[in-house]
Amino acid sequence: MNLSTEIIYIKGVGPKRAEILQQELGIYTAEDMLFYFPYKYIDRSKFYKIKDIVSDNTYMQITGKFCCFSTEGQGRKKYLHAEFFDETGSVDVVWFQRIDWVKKTIKKDKIYVIFGKPNRFRNKFSFAHPEFETLEDFKQFYKAPLSAEYSTSEKMKKFFLNSKAVAKLSAKFLLKICDYPKFYQKKFSKIYNYPK
Repeated sequence: MNLSTEIIYIKGVGPKRAEILQQELGIYTAEDMLFYFPYKYIDRSKFYKIKDIVSDNTYMQITGKFCCFSTEGQGRKKYLHAEFFDETGSVDVVWFQRIDWVKKTIKKDKIYVIFGKPNRFRNKFSFAHPEFETLEDFKQFYKAPLSAEYSTSEKMKKFFLNSKAVAKLSAKFLLKICDYPKFYQKKFSKIYNYPK
């Protein structure tokens, strides 16, 4: 792979996702991907207990397990409900989209990390569509305390191109460049006419 490699040929992208990246972000090549920068960074080093949830004004990260899945409602009002618990309590979690995928993905015997902003309803907190992954996968991906957050669209999310997926693609491309600090230095010098 080199900088001019079209993203359609990158493992993990494929024709349909490549089309979405082109339409939504204007990303056609590996180089385009490397110049699509995050809009912010989030500290993913801190973990909370469920008993620590006292406000709906901040994002929280919790480890625990899922249980008690049930599908509620019908048609467009259909949603998936589950409980997420740790040793201090439990909290409701709901999904209104990608219900079948969530049900197929989550394993009840595994420890997960959920990340999101709690909602308060009738004096009870819940999470709607939180990010989630196994604790094992979390440790593999978030080796640095700060997590890059990328802008995405609803159309991208339908094809599983959320912020984390974009971050993984970007990291994959960076690993293919032996000396990426010099790569960025050279490119920025050319773009902004910095002295060499």
